[in-house]
Amino acid sequence: MARAVEESRGDGFVMAAGGLGRALVLAREKAPFIAKIEVENAEDAVKAAELGADMVMLDDMGPSDAAKVHGELMSRGLRKRAVLEASGNVDEKNIADYAKYVDVMSIGSSTHSYKSIDMNMDLIK
Repeated sequence: MARAVEESRGDGFVMAAGGLGRALVLAREKAPFIAKIEVENAEDAVKAAELGADMVMLDDMGPSDAAKVHGELMSRGLRKRAVLEASGNVDEKNIADYAKYVDVMSIGSSTHSYKSIDMNMDLIK
């Protein structure tokens, strides 16, 4: 899905492209601004950063996985190169655990599990 500041590619795109390297090449051809790649394990996250992804989305990975990715990228001198995003399984109970290791968090509960409030606004002349 193309956005104003990024080109986001999910795991289906990575598989269809023939792997992370080819997926990044195709993403850059279509949208040369920010290449965001979704990964489902630490090994692919590190590989995506090594291959030049600007943003790596850690999909359904726990805080310990995020810590592992962060540590591995630090040891390779790549941590400042790629923005890390946690997505899936992030909620108000574990957000602090992720915050130590990622730059961005996507929290689905903010849109699908919200509590409604009844409010109105009276305009006074």
